Amino acid sequence: RGGRRRSAPRAPRMPGDARSMVTTRGIAIALPQKSVDSFFSNYARLREIGCTLPVEVWETGGELDNATLARIAAAGLRHKTLGTFVQNPEKWRGWQIKGAIPSFTAFDELILVDADVCFARDPTILFASEEYRTTGTYFFRDEQSKWVFFGTAGSSWRCKTCQSRKFYNDRKRWLRGLFGPTMPPGFPPEWGYHWEGKGYTVNATKEVMDSGVVVIDRRRHPGLLREVFELNENHEDTYKHVWGDKETFWLGAMLAHEPYALARQEATHECCSLLCFRTLRYSQLWRHRAARNKGSKLRGLIQRDPSGRALFYHRKAEDVAALDTLTLDWNQWLCDRGWSIHDDQVPGFRLNHPVVYAVEHIWTVVFAAAAACLLIAVLCCRRRCWRLSPGRDENKVWRPTAMALGLRRAELNGAEDHEPLLPGR
Repeated sequence: RGGRRRSAPRAPRMPGDARSMVTTRGIAIALPQKSVDSFFSNYARLREIGCTLPVEVWETGGELDNATLARIAAAGLRHKTLGTFVQNPEKWRGWQIKGAIPSFTAFDELILVDADVCFARDPTILFASEEYRTTGTYFFRDEQSKWVFFGTAGSSWRCKTCQSRKFYNDRKRWLRGLFGPTMPPGFPPEWGYHWEGKGYTVNATKEVMDSGVVVIDRRRHPGLLREVFELNENHEDTYKHVWGDKETFWLGAMLAHEPYALARQEATHECCSLLCFRTLRYSQLWRHRAARNKGSKLRGLIQRDPSGRALFYHRKAEDVAALDTLTLDWNQWLCDRGWSIHDDQVPGFRLNHPVVYAVEHIWTVVFAAAAACLLIAVLCCRRRCWRLSPGRDENKVWRPTAMALGLRRAELNGAEDHEPLLPGR
């Protein structure tokens, strides 16, 4: 298999052993110190939406400070350290810890979640999906972004969006070393170009899977657990060819010849509606990215369940607030009906609905409305307010302001000797 080193975890907790005679479901989260605040915010959201699954919080050992450990204990979370199970835990500090957690978790049916994932709905519904019941897994697709190439397909071509042409070709050789000279059955078709000839392939997909949420029935996938552990243990080599742990789960299933389910619908960055706009404006980094890439992109991924409803938002930056359920569910519906934001003017946006424009320029609209109200009030006063006629204090005779404009009107209160305010008429 391309010279991969084989090793086994120390004392793995395999499903169905004496320590776990009852099938359990739960969530496991790898928590680095830098993501603590984001995690507790997302955990509070998870409980608010009604999820009652127990949660394990994993670290390699010594990563989390005492204050964080106290917060974990106060929240009733299960704190786990990988150093309890492996001999060199420091080697697993990083993305690779997610490849080891499935081998040691106390749960037989596992939802492996990133600390920066914010759920809009209870993830327990994934266990009831047809895909999960059939295969014992459910994996989410990444956005299907493409490599960008320039030059001819001969010796002079270059890869604009990957690290180098060498990276592109090395991944091809690495995958062929794992699976052989022909593409195996069940391999994602969007990565079939790795078995094509020399040169580059137009519309070649960068990544297949987003590993922000991974669902595995450990009882049905001992081979997957073993292969995922090994791929991430050898991360010095694996991560040269894939982006972190994200592809290692379905690759592990393929290497173990075990079935897996990959979501039909890809993730999306698009947040095109009025509902998303407040979140987008929150991030100055996002504004810079939108101007640079000429696209209204969220710094994160919106993922949907098998029925097509928004399930979670995988945030990619701490400066972007989490989107709520209403935004995630109704964003595209509103965009399809014209309540959308367009980005064909860079920098900035062209807003194609008056209400969306009003939200973008909310303070301009408020001040304009206030100025209009003030102007209307002044005009009304000029027409309806009365002024005290000079020299007639004893009678308190009032005359309309209209007479100040030179308009003749009859004397008020039947007084014929009252003079008009403007002389000469």
